[in-house]
Amino acid sequence: MANILTEGAEMLTKSLTWGGKMTFDQINKLDWLKTTSYYGINLYIQEGIRKGWINCMCKEGKPTVYYATRKGRKMSNERE
Repeated sequence: MANILTEGAEMLTKSLTWGGKMTFDQINKLDWLKTTSYYGINLYIQEGIRKGWINCMCKEGKPTVYYATRKGRKMSNERE
């Protein structure tokens, strides 16, 4: 049985690969995440960061922006 966190991180990485860079609010508005809590979305983000598929840019005074790394884009393309 596949790990639900890994599946969520994979789907989020694919969304970031095809949708481009997104803030947390933009991620929260994705159709497949509409019924997921903020905590659940944060867990998917943390799992993606842990696996090296997702990274973030933090700038003072601006919201954090999440994006798919090269490793994440490669994983996304291989699993289609």
